[in-house]
Amino acid sequence: MGLKYEIQELTTVKKTIQIEIPQEVVQREFNLAYGNLRRKAKVSGFRPGKAPMEILEDRYAKAVEEEIIQKMVPDYYRQAIEESGLKPVELPTIEQVTVRRDAPLSFTATVEVRPGIKVKGHVGMRMDRERIAVTEEQIREALNRLQNENGQLEFCEPQQVIEQGHHAVIDIQGFFDGKPLKDSQAKGFLMEVGSRTLLPGIEDALIGKKKGETTEARVMFPKDHPEKHLAEKEVTYQIQIQEVKIKNLPEIDDQFAKDLGFSSLEEVRKKIGEDLQKHMETERAGKEKDRLVKELISQHSFEVPPSLAHRELQDILSRHPGVPRADSAPGGPDTEIELKALAEQYRPLAEERARGRLLLQALA
Repeated sequence: MGLKYEIQELTTVKKTIQIEIPQEVVQREFNLAYGNLRRKAKVSGFRPGKAPMEILEDRYAKAVEEEIIQKMVPDYYRQAIEESGLKPVELPTIEQVTVRRDAPLSFTATVEVRPGIKVKGHVGMRMDRERIAVTEEQIREALNRLQNENGQLEFCEPQQVIEQGHHAVIDIQGFFDGKPLKDSQAKGFLMEVGSRTLLPGIEDALIGKKKGETTEARVMFPKDHPEKHLAEKEVTYQIQIQEVKIKNLPEIDDQFAKDLGFSSLEEVRKKIGEDLQKHMETERAGKEKDRLVKELISQHSFEVPPSLAHRELQDILSRHPGVPRADSAPGGPDTEIELKALAEQYRPLAEERARGRLLLQALA
């Protein structure tokens, strides 16, 4: 006797499968399980393998039933899925499991599935392709970045005052209401003045100062600062300047190219141009794909499995700078409120992404 199952449609993307495993199959598994148990179980008063079945069933019935459920339910669920042709998008919820030695094993699996989509309108779709070309300015900017990356920091004379573009090694400590602010201290911190690595007020306070001097910066934190108790509050930073450095930049010439592993500056320029061209083509392809998918989405209406939309939402939120990392300490009530607000904000985008993935899978 083969597997029995019956599918009920809750929605177009959610199904329940009532599955029944034949009694003779279940009974065979019970016999195997108790046979193995009899050989291994130690029952007081009986030699190994000689304990009566009644005692074993009385003592180990629950454990044997759990073993059979864990062994048989996944296998027969997969068999039902394969035979039915359903395409689940998540693991099922297993409920209403009944198992006895003298009866079929039955259970209900609830699962979300891909919607049936017949893609239309994609053949012959037209789209204006953006023209791309690498400019001399882009190559020059790339060369300047290489020049800066290969510059060497050199110590300045003690009388050198700090200017924009100089580097400074500083010790810094923040104070709020006259008390040291948690996680605001750093020693021997190297920064480029003008890079906006730190808050603007801190970098501005360094301009005109020298090695060995101290300075103070008063910074008003923004309204949307992640630490609510500091939002729109003034924090004072005490700064000690340990060193002042200037970056010595190499000349952009053939020697510079050789230091980079090329034979000439022209070869470097050519390689930069090729890399920029590939990057621009990749960006263009991504934009074109997005436009095509949006066009397909506008032409198709179908229900999206909630689990797929939720998965996309979690991916979006995990990349959002205001969302705590999974391995960070849990936030308070304010954090929970912000997370709920962000989830509502990005839910439509998450559903659109899930819809696009389903369309592309159906098209593939």
